[in-house]
Amino acid sequence: MSSPYVPPAQWTPWQTRTNDVGDGQLTLAGKAGPIATIRLHAVRDGIEDFGYFALLRQKKGEAAVQDAIKKMATPGNLQEHIAGSKTELEAMMAQREAVAALIAGG
Repeated sequence: MSSPYVPPAQWTPWQTRTNDVGDGQLTLAGKAGPIATIRLHAVRDGIEDFGYFALLRQKKGEAAVQDAIKKMATPGNLQEHIAGSKTELEAMMAQREAVAALIAGG
């Protein structure tokens, strides 16, 4: 199977620079169209988390939201998640599931 990515040397989206790979982009040029980056997936996750917190606030109040945020923002948690630690990713996802359970009535 061939790679869906366009070689960086062939992609100059602003036609004035080269080698713009990763330069804060949300998508990359693919042979069949745009490809989402990890950054775009992180934006989506943040939007989902915001929605969860809004629902949790309506159901359980601000203290429950602050407690959930505190657990997710434990020093090292987010940094390790970004660095790709499987353990920290699992901890973050478990906390998201806990918030969903609170919203659902748990």
